[in-house]
Amino acid sequence: MNRRLTPDERAKAHLLLDEIRNRLDVLSRGDADLRFAYNRFVYIRLNYDERSNPAERGHLKEKKWREQNGLCAECGKPLPSPYAVLDRLTAMGRYTAANTRLIHPECDYAAQKAKGYT
Repeated sequence: MNRRLTPDERAKAHLLLDEIRNRLDVLSRGDADLRFAYNRFVYIRLNYDERSNPAERGHLKEKKWREQNGLCAECGKPLPSPYAVLDRLTAMGRYTAANTRLIHPECDYAAQKAKGYT
């Protein structure tokens, strides 16, 4: 199970979000288009901190495809080329060769359901 914030930690996170939002408002000086661009830039970079960027994940997916001979790491059946899921073994870990496997979307859904995530 992934780490959850305590109520106190959640309150601190909300304060941080308020600070970030206020800073974005100051930077954008009332320009809604600029505010959107800043917001999107920060959002994407924070997402990349956790997931890496799409090109890196694409290269990793190709590597895992070769390592697994195009077979699902969960059920062993052939993977669908464009829709195989790059699954992290440890959700908090980064997308690395050691922390990922390729699986079917259906196998991913079943694994997520078994963990209580869906």
